Amino acid sequence: MSLTRPSCRGVTNRGMRILVVEDEPKLGRLLVRGLSEEGHPADHAATGEHALWMAGVVPYDLIVLDVMLPGMDGFATAASFASAASGHRF
Repeated sequence: MSLTRPSCRGVTNRGMRILVVEDEPKLGRLLVRGLSEEGHPADHAATGEHALWMAGVVPYDLIVLDVMLPGMDGFATAASFASAASGHRF
């Protein structure tokens, strides 16, 4: 899997920047589309590892995290966010 930089499309002065972490592609797209339609720029990550990388590149206001992810599950991902949060704004 290649990692691509999250897009900055739809960035406005309103709404929160949101990262959706969901391994089911259709559900991930649906969540991103719904959030975007409500004025919240959103990106999608399919794995915990990709989510950690994306959060290191883009300052998100909110992360919607599936707990049943393949590989690094949502609980381990959340713990990694918490330990990395000292000194960073995720």
